[in-house]
Amino acid sequence: MLGKRLYTVYILDNSTPMITLYVKTGCPYCHKVIEACTEHGIAFDEKNIADAAVYAELMEKGGKPQVPFMVGGDITMYESDAIIAHVLGTPATDTDTAAGCDAGVCNI
Repeated sequence: MLGKRLYTVYILDNSTPMITLYVKTGCPYCHKVIEACTEHGIAFDEKNIADAAVYAELMEKGGKPQVPFMVGGDITMYESDAIIAHVLGTPATDTDTAAGCDAGVCNI
């Protein structure tokens, strides 16, 4: 086909989850990430580590007993501000430390 170009157009649909978030009920940093994703229309699969199989999956994929934990394609990360910055494409900010948690993560 001389003189013609073929293009493939991909449309990203925010209703199709691109990330999986591993969370723990009551974790303030998990809530922060969930709230930011929801507020910005970012679809995600939420997996609660209260389920033993989900906890085992977290340990297999991340190796640390901490939440929130994000998996998005080949990218994995802990720390709420880093996750939010990644999904929004903005620089990370400093994180306050909540009771029972390290900066940006809750230890399990």
